[in-house]
Amino acid sequence: MEIRERILNAGRELARLQGFYNMSMDKLAAHAGVSKRTIYRYFRSKEGFIEAVLDEFMEQMAKEAEVARATISEPHLFFAHMSRNLFLRGQFLINNLVLDDLSKHYPHLWQKLDVFRTEQISHTITVLMERTDNRLIKEINPLIFSTMIVACIKAVLNPDFILENQLSFEECVQQMSKLFVAAFYPHEESPGE
Repeated sequence: MEIRERILNAGRELARLQGFYNMSMDKLAAHAGVSKRTIYRYFRSKEGFIEAVLDEFMEQMAKEAEVARATISEPHLFFAHMSRNLFLRGQFLINNLVLDDLSKHYPHLWQKLDVFRTEQISHTITVLMERTDNRLIKEINPLIFSTMIVACIKAVLNPDFILENQLSFEECVQQMSKLFVAAFYPHEESPGE
């Protein structure tokens, strides 16, 4: 495994266990089995490291979403697939410690994630709307529908809401997925249930 990837993996594991804010470069170096000097060869600062971890996550999720949009036509299957990927690739990100850290200590990085997810969700909703057989959905302006969905996600899947209401990111994603599937299948249980 390449050194940079080993450092990123160690950082994701530490973030999952203790958040980003409590992670020191000394702890990261020890966990990755490299010197602190080696870390600084790849990342200019702790914040630069955190941003690199988030950038890699967003790149992976964007690729996965593109493949899923091209190959999965049913909304409930798309949401299930992307939720699994989010939980698999984003374990370091979706815990309350990291959400709290991003909200309090790295709000500009949370904003970067928010812009990314807004773009991905808007594009996905537009694609799914084009494919649906649901007459009611087809009659809605895609811009209005995707803006409504994004607003719902921003209201629920954000650190403040999750932490203030003592929820988990996973619980919120599962509930939101059910809501979105219900929008595409309003008069029946979603396929597969």
